[in-house]
Amino acid sequence: MEAIDSFTRNCRYRSGSSARVLNWLDSQPPTTVAGSVWRHLRWRVGGLVELLGNRVALDGCRFIVDDAYIPSATKGYMLLGLHENLERYAVRTFLDPGAPVLECGAAFGVVSCITNRRLACPRRHVVVEPNPRLLGLLEANRDLNRCAFDIVPAAIGYGQSHLDLTITADPLGSGVKGQQGTSVRVPVRSVGSLLEEYDFRDATLICDIEGAECDMVTFDAGSLAARVKDLVLEVHDEIVGEAANRRMFNQLCAAGFSPVWNDGSVHVWRRT
Repeated sequence: MEAIDSFTRNCRYRSGSSARVLNWLDSQPPTTVAGSVWRHLRWRVGGLVELLGNRVALDGCRFIVDDAYIPSATKGYMLLGLHENLERYAVRTFLDPGAPVLECGAAFGVVSCITNRRLACPRRHVVVEPNPRLLGLLEANRDLNRCAFDIVPAAIGYGQSHLDLTITADPLGSGVKGQQGTSVRVPVRSVGSLLEEYDFRDATLICDIEGAECDMVTFDAGSLAARVKDLVLEVHDEIVGEAANRRMFNQLCAAGFSPVWNDGSVHVWRRT
């Protein structure tokens, strides 16, 4: 049976309501009442963050957002507790504190720091981020929260040593799958090479790489099966399409993973 059918039947935790509401609000045109009020609220709350020193607390960690590249709306999302709320829930609920962690797509470190503070061995945590405009904030937030993860400045990719990363106006949206923005050349690493380099086994893989997750599962299914126990995965229908994600789910099932939880675009899979 296809993975998508297995997912619907076997998933033990599934709500989707919070993601649907947020996605609906974000999708409303600014000319509508809902869209206008929502955008105004996010920007006004973000302005409050700026007035209070560009620092926000989430899940017991503090974050510096004092950079013009971080929009006021993103800062507002953080203060409202909505930034990466589904990934944060997945980490709080499903993270094995004793497992090493490889995180791909760290941005400026929100999920990274929250994850690291929960680990029994914080040095067994590697984060990958290709956007050079975010690396300074990522390092600053790591140090502010006294975290111990390594930072690898690279994109996840296959068949090449470097690729052209598109830097978008949204700091969380940069990628290699047709995004619009300014191009910058960055080094490439594969998930399998990183798992092997750091000798991670029975690891947790946290992945938010703006559509490149499909290539990761296609080219690194063997490494995932051999070295990853839990997978926290954000999918991007709007970039790769639903058919590509269905194929990816089938490949994960074939590699020995079963779905555990899903809300909106965030999925948790576990090797069985």
